[in-house]
Amino acid sequence: MVVKTSKFAWNQLWVTMTKELAPQDDEGTYVRPADPFTMRLEDVDRLAGSDLFLYTGNACPWCHRVELASKLLGLPSLTLVQLDDDAEKASRGGWIVKRGRDPVFGAKDLREVYTRHTPGFVGRCTAPLLLDGTTKRPVSNNSVNIMKVLNALAARAAGAEGSIDLFPPSLDKEVEEMNEYLFGNVNNAVYQAGFS
Repeated sequence: MVVKTSKFAWNQLWVTMTKELAPQDDEGTYVRPADPFTMRLEDVDRLAGSDLFLYTGNACPWCHRVELASKLLGLPSLTLVQLDDDAEKASRGGWIVKRGRDPVFGAKDLREVYTRHTPGFVGRCTAPLLLDGTTKRPVSNNSVNIMKVLNALAARAAGAEGSIDLFPPSLDKEVEEMNEYLFGNVNNAVYQAGFS
């Protein structure tokens, strides 16, 4: 038996299913909110000598690319903090610290990390998150911004010896076009499919 439903019914079903799960506009379309933490590349020098902590989880495509970039760049001052997606154990957002407690605040989940720096934080507690462990302040929770910050730090650390450059100026346009393509057709599409 085939049940036919109208486009309107499917849209209402989508809105109902994603109401509490995903950020959305008035029509129920999945919309990523603005990232509350992003570092201007001109300010990267303030991170020199800081211990950095990168919170990533395997269930997230944005985390994957940031983790790959961090391994390629090989910054000795960067510690990876692995997260697990476990909504039942997390206080909000689903991300818990894989090994029990995070090394900066002793937090058990990502929401605690966000609220330790910004008490009363309102918003989604998303990964990846780059944290300055020295000042205990978030640097960025935007994957492209994190990769650019790590790239700039690696270039400064390598100095005249050179390092891998993930964002060569000669390829700026192509890199931005590829980021836009990956965002809409791969990374964000994973979330749209998951929330459907």
